[in-house]
Amino acid sequence: MVLPRPIMALAIVLLVALSACAGGGDVTQVTVTAGPATIALPAALSCVSPRGATTLSCAGGDNDKTAPHLALAPGTPLTVQVPTAVGNTPWVIVFSYVDAQGKQQGDRTAVFPPKKQFSYRLTPPSGAQMTRLEVQSLTAAPGPDGGVEFPAVGSWVLIIDPVGGSQPGPPQESQPGSPQGSPPARSTASSIGGTEQTG
Repeated sequence: MVLPRPIMALAIVLLVALSACAGGGDVTQVTVTAGPATIALPAALSCVSPRGATTLSCAGGDNDKTAPHLALAPGTPLTVQVPTAVGNTPWVIVFSYVDAQGKQQGDRTAVFPPKKQFSYRLTPPSGAQMTRLEVQSLTAAPGPDGGVEFPAVGSWVLIIDPVGGSQPGPPQESQPGSPQGSPPARSTASSIGGTEQTG
């Protein structure tokens, strides 16, 4: 059966759109979007596993001095997008904020399974001022007790400043290279006020 040209063209467009969604779209870097502002995050931590080695060799991840800054008002939602190379691995978002009572808090999303999620919309709790956001790409590795751990093999950090420049509190550092060093995740995405977006 031969499709008329307009129908064939529409089918091709739909196929390209579906392929882009399944592959994480055309995002080539980890990006954070808040309102009209979009910022690309440079890698803060990069790890490789040398051939024959049982441990990871990592560079970076010591501090946030080179991390980009973005000024946001309290309660501003953010959309995180990751490229295919990150979305094809387990990944997680670790974040810190100052709550409406002025207390420093930390949390993280659930771990997104490989090849299932390429973007996530994160909405802070009501009245909360975000201070730090970190995207971590994870890998499975044997733990010391015979179990399985998920150390970070890549991370991307954004420092969030309050509008007006008055810092409400110091950003809470996560332990480089491991989501276990971050505050425990809440049970569901809805508990942190976020709604998922699949790429």
